[in-house]
Amino acid sequence: EHQLTEVNLLRFHIPVLIYGKIPPSLQGRRLDTVISQVDVIPTLSGLMGEPVTAGCWGRDVFATRPDDAGQAVIKPSGGEQVVAYVQGDRLVTLDESGGGHLYEYDLAEPAVQRLEQPEVMAYMVNRLLSYVQTGINYLNQKPVIPGKQESAD
Repeated sequence: EHQLTEVNLLRFHIPVLIYGKIPPSLQGRRLDTVISQVDVIPTLSGLMGEPVTAGCWGRDVFATRPDDAGQAVIKPSGGEQVVAYVQGDRLVTLDESGGGHLYEYDLAEPAVQRLEQPEVMAYMVNRLLSYVQTGINYLNQKPVIPGKQESAD
């Protein structure tokens, strides 16, 4: 299988089809917004008119601004020592040494172009690292039993 970047984007490009009783304004609608699995539950909850109250990091993709291109964090399973952050048509990768690349991609082709835009790369790397660090902090501080505080020490 052909791999476009350090992260196999084609492996993570999974269309989402929502079938069921949905508002007429959303029926037959196609979104090209980047989403990940963390966005599925908030989106379905939004379609049911229910708020997401706990444990979901994602967002309702139907409630985002029209100019929001979406985002996703990719961490392949197994021994791959790379992580990626996707925002719209841009992708930044980081390997275990801290090295990485910035790409513009188009999965319809499929094609990628490596970009030399240090400001954009720094912004996206910061977003990626912030997401990962927030997850680590959350896991270390979240009590196993609700209402009972436990130390992560």
